[in-house]
Amino acid sequence: MYHRIADVPNDPRGTAVTPENFSQHLEYVGRTCHPMRLVDLVEALRAHSLPRRAVAVTFDDGYASVFEGAYPLLASAQIPATAFITTGWIDQPHEFWWDALDRVLLSEDVPDDLHLSVRGQSYKWTTGSREQRLEAHGAIRQMARAATEEERNTLLASLYAWAGVDRTPSAGSRAMTRAELLHLAQDGLVELGAHTVTHRVLATLPAEDQRAEILESRSRLEAIINHPVLAFAYPYGQTEHFTDETVRIVQNSGFQVACTAVQGLVEPGNDLFW
Repeated sequence: MYHRIADVPNDPRGTAVTPENFSQHLEYVGRTCHPMRLVDLVEALRAHSLPRRAVAVTFDDGYASVFEGAYPLLASAQIPATAFITTGWIDQPHEFWWDALDRVLLSEDVPDDLHLSVRGQSYKWTTGSREQRLEAHGAIRQMARAATEEERNTLLASLYAWAGVDRTPSAGSRAMTRAELLHLAQDGLVELGAHTVTHRVLATLPAEDQRAEILESRSRLEAIINHPVLAFAYPYGQTEHFTDETVRIVQNSGFQVACTAVQGLVEPGNDLFW
């Protein structure tokens, strides 16, 4: 369950893997495991014919580093993968909101105090040291995760102004373009899956909003690649981030499989939407 294949200056969640490390991972997987496309792994599960040490390589969110950094290494190793795309960021000039928080709040060159107003409530943090900035970062990330897109954009605008930085993405943080997605789809080594439009916590949304996030992400992606999108990944992926209703929506929408971020092994008999 990868995200970025890139060297990045700030990575508080540990979601970036360097190309050098990723190359070593692929060498190990190719030598000791049975790498498979996710859709082929699903068929093997259904047929109770899963090979020993089967592995499906996946990427969440849709970072351009999947195309620039991971794809050439996957091609060299001839290991297939699936990339789950958050479609609201396709072709966008700015970075994912969580990377913007990292870049702004974890920079050394920021004021020593931060005042924010979120949903009419005032907050204040001291930000002189890295430890203090990490504390503020954690609190603000939780607020941003629960916010609507409009609220989040307002929050980010306040932070950009406070830090005196613009919205230009840092290296390794932009999302893929339509052209890059189409290239991957046409090559076939990396299949594309849906990951909602705006990466909201689905458990916090009414069923109709969940359905819109799920179905629109698939339809946008299918319009780009002109190919059915059969796999879905729940944003954030832990059990508190989606509900039984979410699972029913995904299952009834024509997807063949949905991935969580719950640790464990996959085996015949597992629910394909968990």
